[in-house]
Amino acid sequence: MVTRKKKPPALGRARPSSPQRGAPVPSSAQEFTVVLEDLRSHFKAFGEALDLVRDEMRRGFEQVDRRLAPLERDVAGLKTDMAQVKTDVAGLKTDMAQVKTDVAGLKTDVALIKTAVLEEHRELATKVSREEVERIVQRAVSPSRS
Repeated sequence: MVTRKKKPPALGRARPSSPQRGAPVPSSAQEFTVVLEDLRSHFKAFGEALDLVRDEMRRGFEQVDRRLAPLERDVAGLKTDMAQVKTDVAGLKTDMAQVKTDVAGLKTDVALIKTAVLEEHRELATKVSREEVERIVQRAVSPSRS
């Protein structure tokens, strides 16, 4: 005689417990109703918990939105200010280039003036002043005092 092995219960299914002696065996319709009521109560509890999570998330997002709105306005203002600063800096760069050109021209002018002044000074150093000429002439014309 060949003995058959019992199949293990399928995964995910609960093994039906054996009824106690003397207890009436529930019908499959009663078992289905009990399981269905159990599922309904779990779904109801899950739905209530999900509603609480939704409410909490909504309140949290509203709070974040309230805190974020002023920051967004500030950032928009900073962007506007930064655009103006960029424009101003570009203008300053242009002005600075002109100043550099002007300073280079002034340096050249100062060097030319310096050269001219030095040359004039040399010429004046070698020239005799009018008063000095008059004194020399006066000495030459006046009788000598001896």
